[in-house]
Amino acid sequence: MIRHIIKSSYGNDSIAMIRWAMENRLTNVTVLYTDTGWAAPWWNARVERAEAICALYGFRTVRLISEGFEALARRKKSFPRQGIQFCTEELKVLPLAKYMDAAEENTANDPHMVWVGIRREESPSRATLPEVMY
Repeated sequence: MIRHIIKSSYGNDSIAMIRWAMENRLTNVTVLYTDTGWAAPWWNARVERAEAICALYGFRTVRLISEGFEALARRKKSFPRQGIQFCTEELKVLPLAKYMDAAEENTANDPHMVWVGIRREESPSRATLPEVMY
């Protein structure tokens, strides 16, 4: 049985992806959120509301913890900017990869698909991303 993993920030793109998964009746869905330690003070309440919606849809939710944006910037001795970008990789991609390596979902007998909601209107680079990547 395929397990579906939705990589979510619980921003609008992610909420749309979660809704799409519900409307398309995906089963065996886990919604993963990574706490980067850099959200606005009110963001945690949004995450909790979104997790409640996921539960209503029958989706499992998991919160991953990264080293945190502030600690990462100190370790790199730099603030990310155009040309020096490391946040997404370090704070979101690597925790997801570690989770996938260790998760019970990741077995030879249980293939998985990772879904990410992306709004093409957000930037020229996102506008040209393929709908499906292997």
